[in-house]
Amino acid sequence: MSPRTREPSRERAMLDAALEVFLEKGFEGATILEIATRAQVGKGTLYGLAKSKEDLCLRVLLDCFQRMMGDLARVLSQRGEPLDTLRHLMEETHQAINQQAPITWLSMDLMSRANRDERLRDQLLLSFRTLYTQFFAPVEHLIHEAIDRGQIHDCDAHSIARLLAAVIDGVGFQILVGGDTEAASRALDAFSDLLERALLVREQTEISTEERTT
Repeated sequence: MSPRTREPSRERAMLDAALEVFLEKGFEGATILEIATRAQVGKGTLYGLAKSKEDLCLRVLLDCFQRMMGDLARVLSQRGEPLDTLRHLMEETHQAINQQAPITWLSMDLMSRANRDERLRDQLLLSFRTLYTQFFAPVEHLIHEAIDRGQIHDCDAHSIARLLAAVIDGVGFQILVGGDTEAASRALDAFSDLLERALLVREQTEISTEERTT
């Protein structure tokens, strides 16, 4: 096996081991030594991936969120009716936030530490802005496409995309603190239905209502 194929697998092993330890022990309880031992690498190798425990935690979080965004990107890249794609996106997002609750606790822990570390705070802000942009842009494009096809009313597509992201964040936080995934799921479904009814043109609304009753 060549170094080019071996190196990514070793990095994957370090990120996976770090995630396991951070979730088991929390940020405070996790140690670089335990992470390195679990990944079967030396501490020096681990420090080649990240310069500190804070940097490693951020790297792990971004890896988790990027993988989630990759799943959503695959949904958004599907060619079909824009409204169907948006509905599928909301379904996939709900599943993702259910799975990401432990990751959210870890990110909140790191954010609290960022208040005391300007460099870490700047890295976090830049990283999360990038993630949001990755969500906003394709969703906004789908909304514009639905407008152009006459499926929904003309609206501020960027603001609607931001509103969707805000609701997803809010529902994720409710799952995090309340633990009631069914109630959160109903809330997300209710919002999706409300937004859809508000944006759909009359003809689309009538078709959608007939589909729900058949």
